Amino acid sequence: RSARNDLLLFVNPDVCITSVDAVKLEELARRRPLGLVAPRVLLSDDGEHYVPTLRRLVPWPCLIAREAFGPVLPREISARPHGLLRPRGSHSWLSGALLFGARAEFLDLGGFDERLFLYYEDQELCRRYAKQGLPLVVTDAIAGRHVGGGSSGTGGGVRSMPRAASAISSIELVGITQGPRTARRAWRLYQGLHRCASAVVWLTAKGPLSSRSARKQDELRSTRAAAATLLRGPPPHYPLVKMLARGPQR
Repeated sequence: RSARNDLLLFVNPDVCITSVDAVKLEELARRRPLGLVAPRVLLSDDGEHYVPTLRRLVPWPCLIAREAFGPVLPREISARPHGLLRPRGSHSWLSGALLFGARAEFLDLGGFDERLFLYYEDQELCRRYAKQGLPLVVTDAIAGRHVGGGSSGTGGGVRSMPRAASAISSIELVGITQGPRTARRAWRLYQGLHRCASAVVWLTAKGPLSSRSARKQDELRSTRAAAATLLRGPPPHYPLVKMLARGPQR
């Protein structure tokens, strides 16, 4: 809101801009409507893989399942779905890691939804852009490198807070896009699958996977504790999930 330029550039703290074609970028920025623009791909931290920024929206049960099992899955598996799904039209969204657009369009649509925090704001914003017929564009005029996890740190204790924020935001997103009744189903699904993940970890506590099982058990425990902390936080974040967590009011 405080920006004064006609264009807005959003850059995650863990993203480094590696190259810019100023001529092509200036030409692109003159278009109206501009919509949202992102690099075609972002280079991964290892410098060997390119991750597409244009991604396909997945059905909400798949989204919730990925969040529930996230703490017990290797990072390579939990991040893989983005690259396997081919985006199509209004079923697409752009990663908010490196994104720019016209300030007027952004403000006219209400900006980022403050009910979400740290995760899924880009998906929700792209839905509104697409609903208004505004384009989601990828370009080779700007390139960057994304250090995974750099926005929130890499230590196990540090990762639990963003992991919990991601899970809670996914359920809040379901409520925003599908309504409170579906959000309640998403909340119950997440709780059930999270218990399943805990059971799997418990069953593998003995044997060749015991050391990994102990780490995963700690991650599940820390994620639950972090989620409880976030849900005790002040407004405006996660109002629907906070209501669901409180349970039926008598």
